[in-house]
Amino acid sequence: MQLQQLYYFKEVAERGSINKAADALMMTQPNLSRSIQKPEEELGLELIRRNNRGVQLTEEGRQFYQHAREILDRVEIIQHISKEDSPRMLSVSAFPSLTSTALLEELYARHRNHHIQFTLRESRLSEIISDVHELRSELGVLHTNPTQQKQVHILLEQKQLEFHPVSTDSWYAYLGPNSPFYDQESVSMRELLEYPVLRYPDDHFSILTSYMLIDGDRLHDLTKRVMFLNNEGAIINLLRTTDAFTFGMSWSREFYAELGIACKPIQDYHVEITLGWAKRKKEQLSREGTQFVELLQKHYAQTAQ
Repeated sequence: MQLQQLYYFKEVAERGSINKAADALMMTQPNLSRSIQKPEEELGLELIRRNNRGVQLTEEGRQFYQHAREILDRVEIIQHISKEDSPRMLSVSAFPSLTSTALLEELYARHRNHHIQFTLRESRLSEIISDVHELRSELGVLHTNPTQQKQVHILLEQKQLEFHPVSTDSWYAYLGPNSPFYDQESVSMRELLEYPVLRYPDDHFSILTSYMLIDGDRLHDLTKRVMFLNNEGAIINLLRTTDAFTFGMSWSREFYAELGIACKPIQDYHVEITLGWAKRKKEQLSREGTQFVELLQKHYAQTAQ
């Protein structure tokens, strides 16, 4: 399939008529029709239907149009690249809360006078690995626990990624002033699990975590009430206004403390969490990627102290 065919299809789809598209492209209607038929033949799909009023996209045709438009938009961007006016780019996928406000503030201060386009995607572990493998992100920032590590490393190998550990920590309980444990020095896991836990939606690896044992019982069996939220702002508001809690690492304690949310050690329960970053094998980091890794290592070396 050729780019020119995508361009012709886009013109027909947007004008709703092969005749009108042929006029705009300054080509004959039969030639344009043949160009449109080639993708249909290659895919074995009907993409457009002709009628008395012009053409109508099928469901497959609408999907094909969306992909064709995205490809052509990117080609246009590539065609206009120049050293003078194109920004440097850095794209990072990270588990929510791992790229803290303090880290992002330092990143902003370092690059505020530079022409850089920075993209941060917050995702679960499996999506982070896919983002880096499929070139949506240059770097992935992730953490794993012992129940996940073997399968995570298998997936990293399959996706041709390498993992660089930065720091280790454990689970803590984050809770607000409405929690009965707010003024305690620490809290037990079984006490915690009598109250609702706020969590990000599950993926394959977080489901593995539910098999972790607490005094011989699975974490999943002990968790009585769970609210799944894909929004850190909503989690923060619920921690501040209800008796719910969430699990997190101590790396975020200073940020949450400013919001009135306490970080409590969990008694008699220690699980080692490893934080690090991943990139594609045999590929050098960009200058911006290297600087981001330096900031990440500096930040988590400080917070681990």
